Amino acid sequence: MRALCLLVLAIAAVTYASAQDAGVEASTIHGPGSRSKSFVISVDHQVASSQPYPRGANSKQVSITVGTGNAAVAYKFTVDTGSAVLLLTCKTPTSTANCNGNLPAGSNYVLTPAKEVTGAATCSVNATGIGCLLPNNKCFISEPLTGNPGYYNINNGLVAQDTVTVQNVLSGGSLSFPGLFGCAEAYIKCTPANPDCFNQTTQCPAAGSSSSNLFDGTCPGSGNGIEAGWTFNVGGAPSAMAVPEQIYQAGLISKKVVSLQEGLVVHALTTF
Repeated sequence: MRALCLLVLAIAAVTYASAQDAGVEASTIHGPGSRSKSFVISVDHQVASSQPYPRGANSKQVSITVGTGNAAVAYKFTVDTGSAVLLLTCKTPTSTANCNGNLPAGSNYVLTPAKEVTGAATCSVNATGIGCLLPNNKCFISEPLTGNPGYYNINNGLVAQDTVTVQNVLSGGSLSFPGLFGCAEAYIKCTPANPDCFNQTTQCPAAGSSSSNLFDGTCPGSGNGIEAGWTFNVGGAPSAMAVPEQIYQAGLISKKVVSLQEGLVVHALTTF
């Protein structure tokens, strides 16, 4: 039987639903301010006051293509439910500089201004779940993964939108959709020796302040699919980014929790 796959897109104005909602396979929100997009959140969230970034699907591989035509780049992602977004290495002026000029376009998505998510309407917590508008009107994404107390591995970058394609390995069919994702610009490692590092490199800058420190790091890698999963930011807003339902159907994530704001919930499954 052909596997089911849900078109998973960014949604607007969502709030966290409890784990009792797990098992709802898919939904489309119809309500004030919504964009009526299908979505699913796959996550096994840990209790408050403990590790804020969920785990449970580490080291599972999935291949996703980002972009179209000659600009398309195939990435192999390690699925990790500690991720808030489909996050990958991209060729940008900043990331190229952080990688000492070594970031070939053939193996890294080339982020052009036309593909950058900009403006307060699109880059907001309500619109993306993790958005932060920078002084240059671009949308900031920070992906910190924690280790022992005081240790953080952080990938900072920009939010982009382009065609994302996933393939059903059982049927051979593919599904393409306009998805939001993060382009990593810098890798930052925090240690207990610098207790302010986490807040200084992950928080939205205050009005009028510089954001240069957010991208003052080392190379996030070349040709890497860094993260593919869902989580909730510390403030509680769900991360509304594009991740294919195929990841769940393949058994890579153990639990689905659907976030709802208001309006009707309509099951919306599609096969490919």
